[in-house]
Amino acid sequence: MTLLVGILRFNLRHYFLKNRIQFRNMGYLVKNVSSMKWDPSPSPTVFRKRLELLGEKESGQVTSVVKYEKNSSFRSHAHPDGEEILVLEGIFEDNHGKWPAGTYLLNPEGFEHAPSSKDGCVLFVKLKQFPGLDREHVVIDTKDDTNWDVVTDSIKRCQLYPPKKLDERKSNGKYKDTMDLFTLKERTELELENIECGLEVYVINGSLVFDEKQHPVGSWIKIPPDDIPEDKVVTVSSEGGASIYVKRNHLGSKL
Repeated sequence: MTLLVGILRFNLRHYFLKNRIQFRNMGYLVKNVSSMKWDPSPSPTVFRKRLELLGEKESGQVTSVVKYEKNSSFRSHAHPDGEEILVLEGIFEDNHGKWPAGTYLLNPEGFEHAPSSKDGCVLFVKLKQFPGLDREHVVIDTKDDTNWDVVTDSIKRCQLYPPKKLDERKSNGKYKDTMDLFTLKERTELELENIECGLEVYVINGSLVFDEKQHPVGSWIKIPPDDIPEDKVVTVSSEGGASIYVKRNHLGSKL
């Protein structure tokens, strides 16, 4: 009996140690905008902090935080492979409207606008990561409580894409990428499920715990498809509460 208990304890310890090591060796990228300097853009009053750039400097696929100073503007232009914007601070403007902090915009391939800001703003932006001519143009006010669903007593979710009112006849459900905002109350754990083709998380407010490390506001985490755990679940938590942006299943097929 003593021998059986000893074997059981060893196997359990080996199992948890093995899985903890697998998780901690998972390949992922982490950056925080607070440790980055503002780089110039083609506009003298617009600056950016590139979290990731794949391809050419001004035409590649990029994820960045962008700052418009007062009275900033760009000429009208299109966005090949689409554009994704979350207004973090101030009021972002274009020829389609004025978008205050909390506005989420998905500008699909073929969309054209002339962005500007009279009073200045800060944006979280993803360029050339939303391909498809049959995509919907999406505008969501994340400050509107009716756009949020209660997941648990301590977790709320704002579904960004696919939007709840998506016309399924246009895309026929062929796009697998999903985008959401989550709010976590203090001492809350969140399981991000059904992840097959990559995950990205950006900490909008508060602080997030991932892989036993604290990631404060402005942190960006990217996990490629081949490093997603076998159960397709990534767990994050927050001790003091957090608001996060989450993008799933957008990085190609897992081998």
